[in-house]
Amino acid sequence: MNIQLKSYQRNKLLTFCKILLVLAVLSFGIKVESKKSWNPFWSKVKVNDELLVRNHKYELLDNGTYLYDHTSDENAYEYVNILDDTKFPLLQEGYDETSEAFRLITKEEFEGLNVSQHHFYEGLKCRNVISAFGRFYGLLGLSAYIHDKDDIFPSITYLLQSIPADIQIKNEQGYIPFFSRRGCRGDSDQYIVGFDFSNGIVSSECFSNEHLLPYHDDDPQGEMPYPPKPTVCDDGTQISKSMQGYKSAYVTNYSSFEMKQILTRVGPIDGYINYIDEEDILKEQTEDAIFIGWEKLDNIEQWIIVERKSLQYEDGGPVEFYLEERTIPILVEGSTRTEFSGTVFVGSCLHPTIDTPIDECPCPTGTKLEADPRKETTCQQPVDPDPEPEPQVVDCTKPLVDTSIEDCPCPTDIESQQYKDDPRTVEKGICASGSIRVFMSVFAAVVVIPMFALFC
Repeated sequence: MNIQLKSYQRNKLLTFCKILLVLAVLSFGIKVESKKSWNPFWSKVKVNDELLVRNHKYELLDNGTYLYDHTSDENAYEYVNILDDTKFPLLQEGYDETSEAFRLITKEEFEGLNVSQHHFYEGLKCRNVISAFGRFYGLLGLSAYIHDKDDIFPSITYLLQSIPADIQIKNEQGYIPFFSRRGCRGDSDQYIVGFDFSNGIVSSECFSNEHLLPYHDDDPQGEMPYPPKPTVCDDGTQISKSMQGYKSAYVTNYSSFEMKQILTRVGPIDGYINYIDEEDILKEQTEDAIFIGWEKLDNIEQWIIVERKSLQYEDGGPVEFYLEERTIPILVEGSTRTEFSGTVFVGSCLHPTIDTPIDECPCPTGTKLEADPRKETTCQQPVDPDPEPEPQVVDCTKPLVDTSIEDCPCPTDIESQQYKDDPRTVEKGICASGSIRVFMSVFAAVVVIPMFALFC
Protein backbone atom coordinates (compact mmCIF):
# COMPACT_ATOMS: atom_id res chain seq x y z
CA MET A 1 0.00 0.00 0.00
CA ASN A 2 1.45 3.30 -1.07
CA ILE A 3 1.07 6.24 1.27
CA GLN A 4 1.23 9.78 0.02
CA LEU A 5 2.30 12.34 2.66
CA LYS A 6 0.95 15.84 2.23
CA SER A 7 0.28 18.92 4.35
CA TYR A 8 -3.17 20.27 4.95
CA GLN A 9 -3.94 23.37 2.89
CA ARG A 10 -7.12 25.33 2.66
CA ASN A 11 -7.54 24.32 -0.99
CA LYS A 12 -5.52 23.80 -4.13
CA LEU A 13 -6.75 26.99 -5.76
CA LEU A 14 -5.44 29.15 -2.91
CA THR A 15 -2.04 27.49 -3.14
CA PHE A 16 -1.89 27.95 -6.93
CA CYS A 17 -2.86 31.61 -6.67
CA LYS A 18 -0.27 32.19 -3.96
CA ILE A 19 2.48 30.75 -6.17
CA LEU A 20 1.43 33.00 -9.05
CA LEU A 21 1.45 36.00 -6.72
CA VAL A 22 4.94 35.28 -5.41
CA LEU A 23 6.30 34.74 -8.94
CA ALA A 24 4.75 37.97 -10.11
CA VAL A 25 6.21 39.91 -7.20
CA LEU A 26 9.67 38.47 -7.71
CA SER A 27 9.50 39.19 -11.44
CA PHE A 28 8.42 42.81 -11.25
CA GLY A 29 9.82 43.87 -7.86
CA ILE A 30 6.41 44.96 -6.57
CA LYS A 31 6.25 45.85 -2.89
CA VAL A 32 3.69 43.69 -1.14
CA GLU A 33 1.98 44.81 2.06
CA SER A 34 -0.41 41.91 2.56
CA LYS A 35 -0.40 38.48 0.99
CA LYS A 36 -2.99 36.38 2.79
CA SER A 37 -6.28 38.01 3.67
CA TRP A 38 -8.50 35.08 4.63
CA ASN A 39 -9.44 36.73 7.92
CA PRO A 40 -10.57 40.39 7.85
CA PHE A 41 -9.99 40.84 11.58
CA TRP A 42 -6.18 40.56 11.71
CA SER A 43 -4.64 43.74 13.08
CA LYS A 44 -1.58 45.08 14.85
CA VAL A 45 -1.41 48.37 16.69
CA LYS A 46 1.88 49.54 18.21
CA VAL A 47 1.65 52.57 20.50
CA ASN A 48 4.76 53.59 22.45
CA ASP A 49 5.33 50.76 24.95
CA GLU A 50 2.06 49.03 24.12
CA LEU A 51 1.55 46.16 21.71
CA LEU A 52 -2.15 45.82 21.03
CA VAL A 53 -4.04 42.94 19.49
CA ARG A 54 -7.77 42.98 18.95
CA ASN A 55 -10.69 40.60 18.97
CA HIS A 56 -14.39 40.80 18.26
CA LYS A 57 -16.58 42.67 20.71
CA TYR A 58 -20.18 41.52 21.01
CA GLU A 59 -23.14 43.26 22.64
CA LEU A 60 -26.01 41.28 24.12
CA LEU A 61 -29.29 43.03 23.32
CA ASP A 62 -32.45 42.85 25.43
CA ASN A 63 -34.10 40.50 22.91
CA GLY A 64 -31.32 37.94 23.29
CA THR A 65 -29.51 38.84 20.05
CA TYR A 66 -25.73 39.17 20.05
CA LEU A 67 -24.68 42.17 17.97
CA TYR A 68 -21.33 42.70 16.29
CA ASP A 69 -21.28 46.42 15.51
CA HIS A 70 -18.99 46.86 12.51
CA THR A 71 -19.79 50.53 11.94
CA SER A 72 -16.52 51.58 13.61
CA ASP A 73 -13.37 50.01 15.02
CA GLU A 74 -14.25 51.30 18.48
CA ASN A 75 -17.57 49.45 18.42
CA ALA A 76 -16.27 46.33 16.72
CA TYR A 77 -13.09 45.49 18.59
CA GLU A 78 -11.67 45.06 22.03
CA TYR A 79 -8.01 46.08 22.24
CA VAL A 80 -5.65 44.18 24.51
CA ASN A 81 -2.12 45.28 25.42
CA ILE A 82 -0.05 42.12 25.68
CA LEU A 83 2.82 44.05 27.29
CA ASP A 84 0.69 44.75 30.37
CA ASP A 85 2.62 42.74 32.96
CA THR A 86 -0.33 42.66 35.36
CA LYS A 87 -2.48 40.82 32.82
CA PHE A 88 0.19 39.05 30.80
CA PRO A 89 3.13 38.10 33.00
CA LEU A 90 5.85 35.94 31.50
CA LEU A 91 4.61 32.38 31.03
CA GLN A 92 7.98 31.00 32.13
CA GLU A 93 9.95 32.91 34.72
CA GLY A 94 13.32 34.06 33.43
CA TYR A 95 12.43 33.74 29.73
CA ASP A 96 11.42 36.68 27.56
CA GLU A 97 11.87 37.95 24.00
CA THR A 98 15.61 38.48 24.57
CA SER A 99 16.30 34.85 25.54
CA GLU A 100 18.55 32.84 23.25
CA ALA A 101 16.07 29.96 23.21
CA PHE A 102 12.51 29.38 24.39
CA ARG A 103 9.93 26.59 24.20
CA LEU A 104 6.32 26.62 25.36
CA ILE A 105 6.36 22.82 25.59
CA THR A 106 9.19 20.27 25.59
CA LYS A 107 9.65 17.99 22.61
CA GLU A 108 8.91 14.96 24.80
CA GLU A 109 5.67 16.51 26.07
CA PHE A 110 4.60 17.43 22.54
CA GLU A 111 5.22 13.96 21.16
CA GLY A 112 3.14 12.40 23.95
CA LEU A 113 0.10 14.65 23.61
CA ASN A 114 -3.23 13.22 22.48
CA VAL A 115 -3.60 15.95 19.87
CA SER A 116 -0.19 15.08 18.35
CA GLN A 117 -1.06 11.43 17.70
CA HIS A 118 -2.39 9.92 14.48
CA HIS A 119 -6.17 10.29 14.24
CA PHE A 120 -8.75 9.43 11.58
CA TYR A 121 -11.88 11.21 10.45
CA GLU A 122 -13.46 8.22 8.78
CA GLY A 123 -17.24 8.46 8.93
CA LEU A 124 -17.46 12.13 9.92
CA LYS A 125 -20.24 13.87 8.01
CA CYS A 126 -19.64 17.50 9.01
CA ARG A 127 -17.44 19.46 6.60
CA ASN A 128 -16.61 22.20 9.10
CA VAL A 129 -15.44 19.65 11.66
CA ILE A 130 -13.13 18.14 9.05
CA SER A 131 -11.98 21.66 8.12
CA ALA A 132 -10.98 22.27 11.75
CA PHE A 133 -8.82 19.13 11.66
CA GLY A 134 -6.92 20.82 8.85
CA ARG A 135 -6.20 23.91 10.90
CA PHE A 136 -7.71 24.82 14.25
CA TYR A 137 -7.61 21.62 16.30
CA GLY A 138 -3.84 21.76 16.81
CA LEU A 139 -3.88 25.25 18.32
CA LEU A 140 -6.76 24.24 20.60
CA GLY A 141 -5.09 21.07 21.86
CA LEU A 142 -1.66 22.63 22.36
CA SER A 143 -3.12 25.67 24.15
CA ALA A 144 -5.16 23.47 26.51
CA TYR A 145 -1.99 21.68 27.60
CA ILE A 146 0.29 24.74 27.70
CA HIS A 147 -2.12 26.84 29.79
CA ASP A 148 -4.01 24.24 31.85
CA LYS A 149 -1.97 21.02 31.49
CA ASP A 150 -5.05 19.29 30.04
CA ASP A 151 -4.11 16.63 27.50
CA ILE A 152 -7.24 16.46 25.34
CA PHE A 153 -8.37 16.12 21.77
CA PRO A 154 -10.79 19.05 21.35
CA SER A 155 -14.48 18.78 20.53
CA ILE A 156 -15.12 20.94 17.46
CA THR A 157 -18.84 20.14 17.55
CA TYR A 158 -19.05 21.68 21.03
CA LEU A 159 -17.63 24.94 19.65
CA LEU A 160 -20.06 24.92 16.72
CA GLN A 161 -23.01 24.32 19.04
CA SER A 162 -21.85 27.16 21.31
CA ILE A 163 -22.60 29.82 18.68
CA PRO A 164 -25.63 31.88 19.82
CA ALA A 165 -28.91 31.19 18.04
CA ASP A 166 -29.13 34.81 16.90
CA ILE A 167 -25.93 36.71 16.13
CA GLN A 168 -26.05 39.74 13.82
CA ILE A 169 -23.61 42.14 12.16
CA LYS A 170 -24.46 45.83 12.06
CA ASN A 171 -22.92 47.83 9.21
CA GLU A 172 -23.72 50.98 7.26
CA GLN A 173 -26.43 49.16 5.29
CA GLY A 174 -28.24 47.73 8.33
CA TYR A 175 -28.32 44.34 10.03
CA ILE A 176 -27.34 41.01 8.49
CA PRO A 177 -26.82 37.52 9.96
CA PHE A 178 -23.24 36.92 11.10
CA PHE A 179 -23.26 33.63 9.16
CA SER A 180 -25.33 32.95 6.06
CA ARG A 181 -25.39 29.27 7.04
CA ARG A 182 -24.60 27.70 10.41
CA GLY A 183 -23.46 24.16 11.00
CA CYS A 184 -21.50 21.86 8.75
CA ARG A 185 -21.45 24.20 5.75
CA GLY A 186 -20.83 27.91 5.33
CA ASP A 187 -18.00 29.94 6.80
CA SER A 188 -15.34 27.62 8.22
CA ASP A 189 -14.46 30.26 10.83
CA GLN A 190 -17.64 29.34 12.71
CA TYR A 191 -15.63 27.29 15.18
CA ILE A 192 -13.44 30.33 15.96
CA VAL A 193 -16.51 32.42 16.82
CA GLY A 194 -17.85 29.40 18.71
CA PHE A 195 -14.69 29.40 20.81
CA ASP A 196 -15.36 33.01 21.82
CA PHE A 197 -18.80 32.00 23.14
CA SER A 198 -17.96 28.56 24.55
CA ASN A 199 -15.86 29.89 27.45
CA GLY A 200 -13.47 27.02 27.12
CA ILE A 201 -12.45 23.87 25.30
CA VAL A 202 -14.14 20.51 25.87
CA SER A 203 -12.60 17.11 25.19
CA SER A 204 -14.03 14.99 22.37
CA GLU A 205 -14.25 12.18 24.95
CA CYS A 206 -16.87 14.34 26.68
CA PHE A 207 -18.68 15.56 23.56
CA SER A 208 -17.98 13.57 20.41
CA ASN A 209 -17.02 15.13 17.09
CA GLU A 210 -19.46 12.73 15.43
CA HIS A 211 -22.51 14.75 16.54
CA LEU A 212 -24.54 15.93 13.56
CA LEU A 213 -25.36 19.55 12.74
CA PRO A 214 -27.43 21.15 9.96
CA TYR A 215 -25.96 20.79 6.45
CA HIS A 216 -24.16 17.55 7.25
CA ASP A 217 -23.62 15.16 4.36
CA ASP A 218 -27.08 13.59 4.77
CA ASP A 219 -28.79 16.98 5.24
CA PRO A 220 -27.67 19.08 2.23
CA GLN A 221 -30.58 21.54 2.57
CA GLY A 222 -30.00 22.24 6.25
CA GLU A 223 -33.43 21.02 7.35
CA MET A 224 -32.16 19.63 10.65
CA PRO A 225 -32.95 21.88 13.67
CA TYR A 226 -29.84 23.46 15.16
CA PRO A 227 -29.02 21.72 18.46
CA PRO A 228 -28.51 23.85 21.60
CA LYS A 229 -25.24 24.30 23.45
CA PRO A 230 -24.54 21.09 25.39
CA THR A 231 -24.92 21.20 29.16
CA VAL A 232 -23.54 17.73 29.98
CA CYS A 233 -21.17 15.23 28.40
CA ASP A 234 -22.46 12.44 26.17
CA ASP A 235 -22.53 10.06 29.16
CA GLY A 236 -24.46 12.54 31.32
CA THR A 237 -21.50 13.59 33.47
CA GLN A 238 -20.52 17.20 34.18
CA ILE A 239 -18.61 19.07 31.48
CA SER A 240 -15.02 19.98 32.36
CA LYS A 241 -13.40 22.81 30.40
CA SER A 242 -9.91 23.97 29.57
CA MET A 243 -8.98 27.54 28.56
CA GLN A 244 -11.80 29.25 30.44
CA GLY A 245 -11.61 33.03 30.07
CA TYR A 246 -9.75 32.99 26.73
CA LYS A 247 -10.80 34.51 23.41
CA SER A 248 -9.34 34.47 19.94
CA ALA A 249 -7.30 37.49 18.82
CA TYR A 250 -5.80 38.39 15.46
CA VAL A 251 -2.44 39.89 14.60
CA THR A 252 -0.83 40.94 11.35
CA ASN A 253 2.60 42.08 10.19
CA TYR A 254 4.38 41.44 13.48
CA SER A 255 8.17 41.46 13.53
CA SER A 256 10.20 38.53 14.86
CA PHE A 257 10.86 40.45 18.07
CA GLU A 258 7.15 41.10 18.57
CA MET A 259 6.36 37.46 17.87
CA LYS A 260 8.72 36.49 20.68
CA GLN A 261 6.90 38.91 22.97
CA ILE A 262 3.62 37.15 22.20
CA LEU A 263 5.06 33.65 22.59
CA THR A 264 6.57 34.38 26.00
CA ARG A 265 3.50 36.20 27.38
CA VAL A 266 0.43 34.86 25.61
CA GLY A 267 1.07 31.43 24.12
CA PRO A 268 1.26 29.56 20.79
CA ILE A 269 0.41 31.40 17.57
CA ASP A 270 -1.17 29.89 14.46
CA GLY A 271 -0.11 31.75 11.33
CA TYR A 272 2.43 32.34 8.59
CA ILE A 273 5.53 34.45 7.86
CA ASN A 274 6.39 36.78 4.99
CA TYR A 275 10.15 37.15 4.50
CA ILE A 276 10.91 40.69 3.21
CA ASP A 277 14.19 41.99 1.76
CA GLU A 278 15.84 45.40 2.26
CA GLU A 279 13.90 46.82 -0.70
CA ASP A 280 10.62 45.82 0.95
CA ILE A 281 10.00 43.05 -1.57
CA LEU A 282 8.56 39.67 -0.65
CA LYS A 283 11.17 36.91 -0.88
CA GLU A 284 9.27 33.93 0.49
CA GLN A 285 6.11 32.99 2.35
CA THR A 286 5.56 30.03 4.67
CA GLU A 287 2.56 27.77 4.98
CA ASP A 288 0.38 28.11 8.06
CA ALA A 289 1.89 26.49 11.15
CA ILE A 290 1.75 26.75 14.93
CA PHE A 291 4.72 28.63 16.43
CA ILE A 292 5.77 27.35 19.87
CA GLY A 293 9.27 28.81 20.39
CA TRP A 294 12.73 29.41 18.95
CA GLU A 295 16.28 28.10 19.26
CA LYS A 296 19.73 28.30 17.64
CA LEU A 297 20.96 25.52 15.37
CA ASP A 298 24.48 25.84 13.94
CA ASN A 299 24.44 29.44 15.19
CA ILE A 300 21.35 30.22 13.07
CA GLU A 301 18.13 31.31 14.80
CA GLN A 302 15.20 29.01 14.05
CA TRP A 303 11.50 29.08 14.81
CA ILE A 304 10.14 25.90 16.41
CA ILE A 305 6.88 25.17 14.63
CA VAL A 306 4.19 22.49 14.62
CA GLU A 307 2.78 21.47 11.26
CA ARG A 308 -0.45 19.66 10.48
CA LYS A 309 0.16 16.56 8.40
CA SER A 310 -2.05 13.95 6.80
CA LEU A 311 -1.71 10.51 5.27
CA GLN A 312 -3.99 9.78 2.33
CA TYR A 313 -4.26 6.17 1.25
CA GLU A 314 -4.46 5.73 -2.51
CA ASP A 315 -6.98 2.89 -2.18
CA GLY A 316 -9.56 5.33 -0.84
CA GLY A 317 -9.09 4.52 2.83
CA PRO A 318 -9.63 7.00 5.66
CA VAL A 319 -7.56 10.16 5.96
CA GLU A 320 -5.11 10.00 8.84
CA PHE A 321 -3.94 13.29 10.38
CA TYR A 322 -1.39 14.24 13.03
CA LEU A 323 0.98 16.99 14.22
CA GLU A 324 4.70 17.10 13.58
CA GLU A 325 7.39 19.41 15.02
CA ARG A 326 10.23 20.94 12.99
CA THR A 327 12.22 24.18 12.68
CA ILE A 328 12.36 26.93 10.05
CA PRO A 329 14.81 29.88 9.85
CA ILE A 330 13.80 33.17 11.43
CA LEU A 331 15.35 34.83 8.36
CA VAL A 332 15.90 33.22 4.96
CA GLU A 333 18.69 34.12 2.55
CA GLY A 334 18.15 37.58 1.08
CA SER A 335 15.59 38.68 3.67
CA THR A 336 16.19 41.39 6.25
CA ARG A 337 12.93 41.28 8.21
CA THR A 338 9.73 39.32 8.61
CA GLU A 339 6.03 40.03 8.80
CA PHE A 340 3.94 37.56 10.76
CA SER A 341 0.13 37.23 10.75
CA GLY A 342 -2.07 34.78 12.59
CA THR A 343 -4.35 33.83 15.46
CA VAL A 344 -3.60 33.59 19.18
CA PHE A 345 -5.74 32.89 22.24
CA VAL A 346 -5.72 35.82 24.66
CA GLY A 347 -6.79 35.45 28.27
CA SER A 348 -8.88 38.60 28.29
CA CYS A 349 -11.17 37.25 31.00
CA LEU A 350 -8.54 35.83 33.32
CA HIS A 351 -8.89 38.76 35.73
CA PRO A 352 -12.59 39.77 35.90
CA THR A 353 -13.77 42.30 38.47
CA ILE A 354 -16.94 42.12 40.53
CA ASP A 355 -18.59 44.42 37.95
CA THR A 356 -17.56 42.49 34.82
CA PRO A 357 -20.78 41.56 32.96
CA ILE A 358 -21.45 37.91 32.16
CA ASP A 359 -21.94 38.56 28.44
CA GLU A 360 -18.41 40.00 28.35
CA CYS A 361 -16.80 37.29 30.51
CA PRO A 362 -18.98 34.20 31.16
CA CYS A 363 -18.90 32.63 34.60
CA PRO A 364 -16.24 29.93 34.94
CA THR A 365 -16.90 26.49 36.37
CA GLY A 366 -15.13 24.20 38.80
CA THR A 367 -12.18 25.49 40.79
CA LYS A 368 -11.89 28.66 38.69
CA LEU A 369 -15.27 29.81 39.96
CA GLU A 370 -13.89 29.98 43.50
CA ALA A 371 -11.36 32.62 42.40
CA ASP A 372 -13.94 34.70 40.51
CA PRO A 373 -15.00 37.84 42.47
CA ARG A 374 -18.51 37.48 40.99
CA LYS A 375 -19.18 34.07 42.57
CA GLU A 376 -21.45 35.62 45.25
CA THR A 377 -23.25 37.97 42.81
CA THR A 378 -23.79 37.44 39.09
CA CYS A 379 -21.99 34.08 39.09
CA GLN A 380 -23.69 32.73 42.19
CA GLN A 381 -24.71 29.12 41.72
CA PRO A 382 -28.43 28.31 42.16
CA VAL A 383 -29.36 26.76 45.50
CA ASP A 384 -31.43 23.57 45.47
CA PRO A 385 -34.68 24.40 47.36
CA ASP A 386 -35.19 20.76 48.32
CA PRO A 387 -31.72 19.25 48.70
CA GLU A 388 -31.24 15.57 49.40
CA PRO A 389 -30.36 15.02 53.07
CA GLU A 390 -26.83 13.83 53.51
CA PRO A 391 -26.59 10.34 55.02
CA GLN A 392 -25.58 10.32 58.67
CA VAL A 393 -22.52 8.27 59.53
CA VAL A 394 -23.05 6.31 62.76
CA ASP A 395 -20.07 5.58 64.99
CA CYS A 396 -20.87 2.19 66.52
CA THR A 397 -17.93 2.45 68.91
CA LYS A 398 -19.84 5.25 70.65
CA PRO A 399 -23.56 4.50 70.24
CA LEU A 400 -26.15 6.89 71.64
CA VAL A 401 -29.18 5.95 73.70
CA ASP A 402 -31.39 6.32 70.61
CA THR A 403 -29.05 4.54 68.16
CA SER A 404 -31.12 1.86 66.44
CA ILE A 405 -30.29 -1.83 66.44
CA GLU A 406 -30.31 -1.73 62.62
CA ASP A 407 -27.48 0.83 62.65
CA CYS A 408 -25.52 -0.72 65.51
CA PRO A 409 -26.41 -4.23 66.77
CA CYS A 410 -26.53 -4.70 70.53
CA PRO A 411 -23.51 -6.23 72.21
CA THR A 412 -24.21 -9.88 73.06
CA ASP A 413 -21.78 -10.48 75.92
CA ILE A 414 -23.40 -8.90 78.97
CA GLU A 415 -20.15 -9.26 80.91
CA SER A 416 -18.10 -7.32 78.36
CA GLN A 417 -16.94 -3.71 78.73
CA GLN A 418 -18.67 -2.94 75.44
CA TYR A 419 -22.00 -3.97 76.95
CA LYS A 420 -21.40 -1.89 80.06
CA ASP A 421 -20.41 1.22 78.02
CA ASP A 422 -23.39 1.01 75.67
CA PRO A 423 -26.05 3.51 76.92
CA ARG A 424 -28.77 1.36 75.36
CA THR A 425 -28.19 -1.47 77.91
CA VAL A 426 -29.70 0.40 80.84
CA GLU A 427 -32.95 -0.87 82.29
CA LYS A 428 -35.73 -0.74 79.71
CA GLY A 429 -33.17 0.23 77.06
CA ILE A 430 -33.40 -1.46 73.69
CA CYS A 431 -30.22 -3.40 74.45
CA ALA A 432 -31.06 -4.37 78.04
CA SER A 433 -30.78 -8.11 78.61
CA GLY A 434 -34.54 -8.55 78.86
CA SER A 435 -35.10 -6.49 75.76
CA ILE A 436 -32.68 -8.64 73.83
CA ARG A 437 -34.55 -11.78 74.93
CA VAL A 438 -37.85 -10.23 73.91
CA PHE A 439 -36.36 -9.17 70.56
CA MET A 440 -34.98 -12.67 69.95
CA SER A 441 -38.32 -14.22 70.92
CA VAL A 442 -40.17 -12.00 68.47
CA PHE A 443 -37.56 -12.75 65.81
CA ALA A 444 -38.02 -16.50 66.40
CA ALA A 445 -41.79 -16.24 66.28
CA VAL A 446 -41.93 -14.11 63.17
CA VAL A 447 -39.04 -15.51 61.15
CA VAL A 448 -37.59 -18.78 62.40
CA ILE A 449 -40.74 -20.78 63.23
CA PRO A 450 -42.51 -20.04 59.91
CA MET A 451 -39.33 -20.93 58.01
CA PHE A 452 -39.08 -24.19 59.98
CA ALA A 453 -42.71 -25.06 59.24
CA LEU A 454 -42.24 -24.31 55.55
CA PHE A 455 -39.22 -26.52 54.93
CA CYS A 456 -39.42 -29.22 57.65
